[in-house]
Amino acid sequence: MTDRVGVVVVSHSAALADAVVALARQMVDDDPPPIAVAAGTDDGGLGTDAMAVHAAIEEVASPAGVIVLMDLGSAVMSTETALEFLDDPPGPIRLVAAPIVEGTVAAVVQAALGSDLDTVVREAARALDAKRDHLGEAPGTDGHDQHAPVERSSRASAGDGDDGDDGDDGDDQPDAREEVIVVNRDGFHARPAAALVRAATGRDARVTLANLDGDAAPVRADSLSAVAGLDARAGTRLAVAAHGPGAADAVADVVALVRGGFGEPLADGAAPDSAGGDTGAPGAEPEEDAPWPDWAPRRASQVVVLAPGRAVGPAVRVARGEASPTTPDAAGGDVEAEVSRLRDAATAVAKDLDSRAEQAPDDTTRDVLAATAMLARDPDLLDAATSQVRDGTTAGTAIRRATDEVATTFRRAGGRLAGRQRDVEDIRDRVLAMLAGHDGAALPDRDEPFVLLADDLAPVDAAGLDPATCLALVVRTGTPTSHTAVIARARGIPAIAVGDRIDDVPDGATVLVDADAARFTVDPDEGATDPATRRIAPTFDGTGRTADDHRVALLANVGGPDDVAAAVDAGAEGVGLLRTELLFLGRTTPPPMEEQTATYRDLFAPLGDRRIVVRTLDAGSDKPLPFVTDADEPNPALGVRGIRTTRFDPRLLDTQLAAIARAADEVAADVVVMAPMVATVDEAELFAAAAASHGLEAGVMVETPAAALMADRLLDHVAFLSVGTNDLAQYTLAADRLDGRLADLTDPWQPTVLDLVGRTAAAATARGRPVGVCGEAAGDPALAVVLVGAGVTSLSMVPRAIPAVAAALATVPLDRARELATAARAATSAHEARSLVRDEVPLPPAT
Repeated sequence: MTDRVGVVVVSHSAALADAVVALARQMVDDDPPPIAVAAGTDDGGLGTDAMAVHAAIEEVASPAGVIVLMDLGSAVMSTETALEFLDDPPGPIRLVAAPIVEGTVAAVVQAALGSDLDTVVREAARALDAKRDHLGEAPGTDGHDQHAPVERSSRASAGDGDDGDDGDDGDDQPDAREEVIVVNRDGFHARPAAALVRAATGRDARVTLANLDGDAAPVRADSLSAVAGLDARAGTRLAVAAHGPGAADAVADVVALVRGGFGEPLADGAAPDSAGGDTGAPGAEPEEDAPWPDWAPRRASQVVVLAPGRAVGPAVRVARGEASPTTPDAAGGDVEAEVSRLRDAATAVAKDLDSRAEQAPDDTTRDVLAATAMLARDPDLLDAATSQVRDGTTAGTAIRRATDEVATTFRRAGGRLAGRQRDVEDIRDRVLAMLAGHDGAALPDRDEPFVLLADDLAPVDAAGLDPATCLALVVRTGTPTSHTAVIARARGIPAIAVGDRIDDVPDGATVLVDADAARFTVDPDEGATDPATRRIAPTFDGTGRTADDHRVALLANVGGPDDVAAAVDAGAEGVGLLRTELLFLGRTTPPPMEEQTATYRDLFAPLGDRRIVVRTLDAGSDKPLPFVTDADEPNPALGVRGIRTTRFDPRLLDTQLAAIARAADEVAADVVVMAPMVATVDEAELFAAAAASHGLEAGVMVETPAAALMADRLLDHVAFLSVGTNDLAQYTLAADRLDGRLADLTDPWQPTVLDLVGRTAAAATARGRPVGVCGEAAGDPALAVVLVGAGVTSLSMVPRAIPAVAAALATVPLDRARELATAARAATSAHEARSLVRDEVPLPPAT
């Protein structure tokens, strides 16, 4: 291969340098140029070392040259010192005052393409141009660009080599030109821009791009900074032009790349070939009349279980009012009057949600509604909408745009935060309804029991369902971890998502919702609706056991005082998961120890001598905290969450453990603690030491495949394990558990997930240690049998699920449960595993 320019990153922080290089490597399709890092001190501190810089430069030196990027002033001095020790390097070495993040990305992309050193330096120096243009910042005030490269050369340095030509060839007509529309959802962010530069580089033609929706001149397509500066978003019209013998092929390839969406998610309503023509681009949709491949049979809509239970009743659909996003705006002539109208509507929605939260029958529902009310009065959201009104937009259009932008941000963040997208859309619809003077989705007002059908039900509407009349909920799409599903479980309402099958249900038709078996039947056999077959609610005598008296502790998941009361009423043998996040959310600083102690004491006291497992703060992902997590994490679900927060502020955990220990002593409670998101033995050892310093017994949650596979080594340091099946499924199958399209992958019946639970339980059994399950899987009666058969010693669930789980366990002896667990783990799919067990575990008939 031809020699390529080497890249050296000099930083005071090894973590920063490694992260920057990791980001840059993602842009070059596993074919990076030579890259070396000189960062931090030998003892892990902050600083730079001239000899480390010297070694890094020698590592990547080549005849093509080396570009060196540095973060702070002393890094520059260390690098200059390093140059004094170099003996006749094979090529020029250039020190560039480019921004270390954007500059490194630009340099790595350009070097990977085989560009010469001058081009690499130019692109690194211009790396901030796109951001500055977007923010409207002027280059400088002294007649030249204050961000231009400040270069120093070794004895073998070369000139700057910038030809200053970024645009088209004057007034010459291009040899090929075509227009195309950007269809990928996120537009020309770093990765698509890098891919386009690669496609335009090394051609027998010079390719340019122009944003037809703007007024800027065409830019070079082989320049990362120029392409990034196009501000090309979903829907932007581009002109791709080229000069030279290979112009036609170059334009065709670039257009195909854009039309294909760069292999990324497409914008709503966009098709990969939206600009017309059959490009053959990756991701392009087949012609409408193209035959369905024989190897890809059409899948029937799968039933996704949102909340367990069974019910039979007449189908009643949600009546949609005029509160949809397409409600016509009420014209507002006076700008300030329109602003007041908008803010008054948002305030009214927030107050309504606050009132509903206060009247909620349980902590879970109250917390969801309170969180939604906070969205309705979010100052950033309202300021964005208000600004648009003052720019001449009506209140309705303004709230649509502002909420849609927030919803898009949540969706892009992924993880649990993506689940809040529906909450934001619900706020939008309720404000629109308030502006129009009427309600939105209208829940049925009827005394006779019914099964509710809806395309999607907002959490606020789900909270308004009366379990006495709403026998079950059937929606088009949904996931088990959505707020609507959480509320349905808390209210004891069976709920499923059935996809397009919901369109085939006539109003008033009798439907059987069997969430326990993941089945949905329209007009079931008469026997299924016979009153004689309807369920008599099971009871729980306070002792969980199999049919042959093998003990299984049945515990409750709680998050507040109402949940504690429900756990006591249900006869729970203890608390397997006490969530503590709600004490921290909505704050800019951590709650003081005195407040934490008082809260924990009030939660512990009603539970008497029952054992209580407290999960320490699970901040991060969908629960960001400004005092510990970074709001700009690129992937929060894989970022700083759970035990990882101790890397940045261990005092937060220490204060919480001190408060837990003090509260437990004050009421003589039997309390142990467990850490979330543990993935390494070091993390388990750290948490055990922290807990021991406050006299607390420690355990850890098994939510990652790493923890499951290292369970035996984790138990060298902790006393027990607790499996969180929700996250374990997500991380094992690499599927966002809030994406309804992938709900089959995050099903806890997935054999790989069950196998990891079994491996964890086997490790605990070998040590004589307890292992529990505190994820939603524990509340599924049939799956509970499998978990016990796999070796789990306790199950923790929403309190109202305990009687049904106890009844199912009591029908199966332990040996049979073990056989069923083995069969489920050996299955080839979640559907097969569920079917094998459902037919073997007697479940009560429908209510």
